[in-house]
Amino acid sequence: MKPITRYLPRELGQLAYDDSGGDGPVCLAIAGMGDLRDQFRALRPLLLAAGWRVITVDARGQGESSIFWQDYSAQACARDVLALLDALGIARAVLIGHSFAAGVVCLAAALAPQRVQAQVWLGPVLRAQHQPWWTPLAMKIGFAGPWRAAMWLRYRDSLFVRRPADHLAQRNRLAARLREPGRMRALRALMAYDPAQISPHIAAQSTPTLALIGAQDADLTDPAGEAAWLASHRQVQVQLLADVGHYPQLEAPQQTADAMLAFLR
Repeated sequence: MKPITRYLPRELGQLAYDDSGGDGPVCLAIAGMGDLRDQFRALRPLLLAAGWRVITVDARGQGESSIFWQDYSAQACARDVLALLDALGIARAVLIGHSFAAGVVCLAAALAPQRVQAQVWLGPVLRAQHQPWWTPLAMKIGFAGPWRAAMWLRYRDSLFVRRPADHLAQRNRLAARLREPGRMRALRALMAYDPAQISPHIAAQSTPTLALIGAQDADLTDPAGEAAWLASHRQVQVQLLADVGHYPQLEAPQQTADAMLAFLR
């Protein structure tokens, strides 16, 4: 059954989320940019079956969250996470972030470490990656015309090594969202995310953290090198997942859940 969408009012907008409820420990998962919160749809039932209360959230401007915000920074998104915990009366939670949202989770833990039981980073982008010289020009052209949603969808497709059985249906749902007026403009604003602002916070934190990285993650210049760098931080445990791309929670949900639950125990 599709979870019921709820909304958290914020300044100049509202955030869409769903909440399984219950008395179990809480996992709050934040979707990556240019995607929907049901990117956790395969992971969610596995966590529920293990007794966890699961909350998933669309970032500002994404999914069912509203579009026109003045601030799309990772810092603002981190404050959104803490505001949602406040609104739901949750003192502490495990925070899960995919891609850029791993940085959001890291910032939330920096702002309020007492609220974060642990962090889980899926396909994290937490420091600047090498890009060809022509990348900025290609992005400018890609976002310049009516083809921008199709461009983003093709790029997203390229990040999968294993596509889930419902990939096409999910792609169609995402396409419909991205074609809403202002939605791609919001995505472009989120893409101002600077992972260089996140890196210093990693070394300064003591919150237990699990990073799951696909060994074939095309969003990272060197996935194995990224895994080694993260593992050099004493509080971070890292698993490099073979034959997985940028979406461990969709490409290998059981393996992802098993790793998470073992870590959280």
